[in-house]
Amino acid sequence: MNNSHPEYQPPPDQYVERYARAICEQYAVRQNNPKINSPEVVNGLAGFLKVLLRLEAKRLNQSTA
Repeated sequence: MNNSHPEYQPPPDQYVERYARAICEQYAVRQNNPKINSPEVVNGLAGFLKVLLRLEAKRLNQSTA
């Protein structure tokens, strides 16, 4: 029986950044507020998501160990 577990990895930064940009673009349109799509907001959201995804990958790896 194989006891190896998958090793979870967060998605590459470029995917997270693209996702954050898409979220901000759509939300800016919905809210009629172009400031939501500013580089500061997009980068802030991307940074936040990267931290969350790294923590989740770490948690998943610890729970399968």
